[in-house]
Amino acid sequence: MSSKLIYHTNESINGGFSPFDEAIHQVSNSKELLIACPYIDVSYIKPFLRKQLNWRIISDIEAWLSAFQDEARQDIVNFIIDNKYKIHHYTNLHTKVIIGDHLCLIGSANLTKMGITQRAEMSILLDESKYINEIKQWFEDSWSSSSEINITELKDYVHRIITTRPTLENQNSFLNSDAPIIKSNIIVQPKKPEKKANQSNTKKDNEPWNVHYFYVNIKKSEHRNWDDWQKYGFVSGGTKEVYSKPIKKLFPGSRVFVYIPPKIGYVGVGLVTDTAIRVKDFTVLVNGQKLPILDVPLIAPKMYEYVDDLDKSEYLARVEWIKTVPKSQAYWEKGLFTNPHTACQMNDIPTIQRLSQHFGLND
Repeated sequence: MSSKLIYHTNESINGGFSPFDEAIHQVSNSKELLIACPYIDVSYIKPFLRKQLNWRIISDIEAWLSAFQDEARQDIVNFIIDNKYKIHHYTNLHTKVIIGDHLCLIGSANLTKMGITQRAEMSILLDESKYINEIKQWFEDSWSSSSEINITELKDYVHRIITTRPTLENQNSFLNSDAPIIKSNIIVQPKKPEKKANQSNTKKDNEPWNVHYFYVNIKKSEHRNWDDWQKYGFVSGGTKEVYSKPIKKLFPGSRVFVYIPPKIGYVGVGLVTDTAIRVKDFTVLVNGQKLPILDVPLIAPKMYEYVDDLDKSEYLARVEWIKTVPKSQAYWEKGLFTNPHTACQMNDIPTIQRLSQHFGLND
């Protein structure tokens, strides 16, 4: 992909998915998420943070607290207290930027449901490593020059805070405008998921649902076993190029859902951290020691077969598991997406939503 502008279209204005929300989903397919923003809706951002191995936030805490009232403000306070080492206060910070491993969203939109779904905003989704590295360095410099929150001072500030609101003589007064009223939706809570699923079949391959979500199929085989995948953190395919080629298409930042056929169910979701390599080159950590995977105990008895054959060798892509279960606890219900291929892009939005809910990605 190349960098692109993010703004509301006629489709999103009239009830479609918010392009800002779609972009945030893309950026959050990452091992680490860095956020700098003064106004953040905790209920909106939490599902993205729960998917990360690491995350940090820089915000103007005074502005953040002043922008919310009552229960929403208390949610922010509780969030800061629970994550005090991951949040820094930076006075007068006004930038809105979300940085992932390979993508960065920067622009005018605050990380609130109102800002993402109902405001006329403009952002740019960057994928040039040169600029992403520069923005990361800016974040690190800002992190170093700011500080953690003193919880006692935080509670005192909240106790003293007074938010004033302008009072209009006529509360129904407003300025006329011919601009359209924006009514878009966030992906995790579409109003009519079945309708969106039908529409998704016509989406192009570069849409975020297609590009970053993958289905991986682990059939019964002497060359691969789910328990090995789960224990050592990888997915694999081999013995024929038709089985290994789909695994080679997985890329860092993509999310994989693992399925055991026939209709046994889904057993895990994880984040791909490295592209696939031949089994003889793949290493794992055992008791702090890095070992070739072929030198550790494996349940699959023939993973080593064809080790020197470029076409038939088993290829392994490293995965950081977000949530896994044993085969006996696999999740299955009628209508979930399946495919006979070793791996493929998953563009079935209802399945993604149901799996995300089942594995706790949207909690």
